[in-house]
Amino acid sequence: PITFFEITTAAAFLAFSRHPADVTLLEVGLGGRLDATNVITRPRVTAITPVSLDHQHFLGHSLKAIAAEKAGILKPGVPAVIGPQHAIAAHVIAATARKLGAPLIRYGTDFRATRGRDSGLRLHTSDGVTRWPVPALPGDHQYANAALALRIAQIFAKPARDKTALDDAALAQGIMGADWPARLQRLGHGSLSAPLARKGFDIWLDGGHNPQAGRALGHVLAEWRAQTPGQPVYLVCGMIRSKDPRGFLAPLVQGANAIWTVPVPEDHAGIPAAELAATARALGRRATAMDSLEAAFAALAGRKPGRVLVAGSLYLAGALLAREGTAARPR
Repeated sequence: PITFFEITTAAAFLAFSRHPADVTLLEVGLGGRLDATNVITRPRVTAITPVSLDHQHFLGHSLKAIAAEKAGILKPGVPAVIGPQHAIAAHVIAATARKLGAPLIRYGTDFRATRGRDSGLRLHTSDGVTRWPVPALPGDHQYANAALALRIAQIFAKPARDKTALDDAALAQGIMGADWPARLQRLGHGSLSAPLARKGFDIWLDGGHNPQAGRALGHVLAEWRAQTPGQPVYLVCGMIRSKDPRGFLAPLVQGANAIWTVPVPEDHAGIPAAELAATARALGRRATAMDSLEAAFAALAGRKPGRVLVAGSLYLAGALLAREGTAARPR
């Protein structure tokens, strides 16, 4: 039977055929090779962001298998911008590109990002170095993400300098104005976070849930500890059953002074909080299972003020934002 994603994708294509857009940007729903979006035979550019272990029950249980599914969007003669990749994923993508004759523009080889002294983005390409604003989205990993987006936009505009070309001012505005809820979103004004914020806590929310996200967030926690030595860092985590809790938590637990695990609210096949806490303890960090987000926030209230990261699931993030209310949206 047709899925919700497939029927809405078909409806979208019908709408696009009747009302052509200046630019159609298609994000793959799941994988790539067999995805409902993967019916465009000649896109102007394709892109693959960092591949990690996720959706294994659909895409395969190894990085090699998942990368092969992701590489299914590559097309003969169509340039493909490739974000930072594990060596296994990079090899699979490169082999597919050679077979198809798809030119690759690879992060780390053909372009890269660095942070300037003013914290602005420096984009390095074969044409030299260009300066861009500080990305609005926090975290060092967002520099690579912004560089990837810039190269996609620049290569997209190359074939025809027409109304779809984006000038540098528009690209800079995109970097400065990007807003992505539940990706290191700062809280403090909602019903759950405001009482902690008034006590001096700094609360952040991220929906990351796979090993790649765990590594990125692990760097964030390390940066927090370096910025304010002596200020505690706390982790509140909930995950669903189909994810890899050990792979996600391993880069995170050593950066946290205390960990509370919570169930993912509603019917989302969440990992029981006690089981998730046991995983964290097996990684060498003390963790306490709580019955709810509210209970975890109440436990935090009795601790020394510090930085708090709530992470592990987009479902958990959605539930927290719903409890926070409309005041949670401003960054």
